[in-house]
Amino acid sequence: AETLSPTYHLTIGLPGRSNALAIARRLGLAEEIIEHAQGLVSPDDLQADALLASIREAKEAATEARREAEEALERIQETESELRIKLANIDQTRRQILDRAREEGRRELEKLRAEIGHLRAGLAPAGSTRESLQEAGRTIDRLYEQVAPVPPISEPSRPSTGNLKVGDMVYIQALDQTGEVLSISGTEAELLVGGFRLRTRLSSLEFRSRPEAAKPSETPPVLPPMVESPGIELHIRGLRAEEVAPRLERYLDTAYLAGLPWVHIVHGKGLGVLKEVVRNYLKDHPLVNSFRPGELAEGGDGVTVVHLHTYSG
Repeated sequence: AETLSPTYHLTIGLPGRSNALAIARRLGLAEEIIEHAQGLVSPDDLQADALLASIREAKEAATEARREAEEALERIQETESELRIKLANIDQTRRQILDRAREEGRRELEKLRAEIGHLRAGLAPAGSTRESLQEAGRTIDRLYEQVAPVPPISEPSRPSTGNLKVGDMVYIQALDQTGEVLSISGTEAELLVGGFRLRTRLSSLEFRSRPEAAKPSETPPVLPPMVESPGIELHIRGLRAEEVAPRLERYLDTAYLAGLPWVHIVHGKGLGVLKEVVRNYLKDHPLVNSFRPGELAEGGDGVTVVHLHTYSG
């Protein structure tokens, strides 16, 4: 309740209300004198007094609103600080997990590559049958599918203030949203996020994409041949007819596993015995797509050109 006692609160630039009549009544001055004095006060003075009271109330309300806003800003800053600490811990944990995953992947790849090396070495003996070579080739193919390079786990790029440009798409950590950069001023950027504009520090952003930048074309990884190539020519001149089939069997199996599209069988012309044995053998061979006599520049009828099926594992 108002006591009309001095509060000793000084306000600069704002005239105070006149409480003379109220103070006189409190001091015990006769009521008829006070009423007579009130009748002498002009309506303009009364209106000015009411206006001053309204101004004072508005100022007090504005002061209270400013105080609440400052408290809210302080709470936001505290929350932002806590979030930054949490994000830093999350980032550190993520890096540790990625490092462990990369190390485990590296060890597995080394193990698989070593196994592939052993399998390749096992293909060398001349006594290997076509079936064993095919089975080994399928095993190697499965292993190479596991060893095939995978895209590296990339960490989000955080460009410096000089690299970030208007129009870039960025990720805002605190909001878990993506926005477009509208302008950059010093260490802050103005963003458009979900139809709203906001300002935030560049350090809290993660670069996502730049519309004007063309993405580099991705080329599939090229795997090395699964078996060492035996060469595109097999010379069988001088062999007996019964020696031809085993030599052809091993050579075609290895050429097929090595991924050769075609090979030359050099048997010579002579009496045509070796040529007949070779071509009769190729007619029903499961790895042969087609065959033909060689062109003049390839050796003519003394050579048979064999086109193999594509290796499918």
